[in-house]
Amino acid sequence: MIRLILNDSHLQGALEEALASCRHRLFIATADVKDLHLPGEFALTDGRRRARGWSIISAFRELSDRGVEVRLLHSGIPTRPLLEELKRGIPGGLVMRRCIRVHAKAIIVDGRSMYLGSANLTGAGLGPRAHAAATSRPASGPTTSP
Repeated sequence: MIRLILNDSHLQGALEEALASCRHRLFIATADVKDLHLPGEFALTDGRRRARGWSIISAFRELSDRGVEVRLLHSGIPTRPLLEELKRGIPGGLVMRRCIRVHAKAIIVDGRSMYLGSANLTGAGLGPRAHAAATSRPASGPTTSP
């Protein structure tokens, strides 16, 4: 199933959905990474809810505590607020790699669903000024090979 995501639906439609549903591995590629705070309340896979203003590093920490591997590939130097939060403690399952040639924007959840678009991992990139993207996930129910 492929779904089109427009404008500020990037956060709700892609990132928050990925954070809430991930059980094993989360891969994120982005050019820029900032101290992003999630704008709304959302539910995790265990049914708990997170409040407005929860930071992306806190979300990565929550995933790490549940045994999820989080990989973040980025090209830009993280902002000072993000670096300050990382100094307070890097989540155990988080691996960040900087590659100056990365311009891709992708989120892959458990190798089963994927977001591919133009939004960086920043408030502006994922907010109302974001562009278009698409997500892909397997259709529900049994599938057969051709």
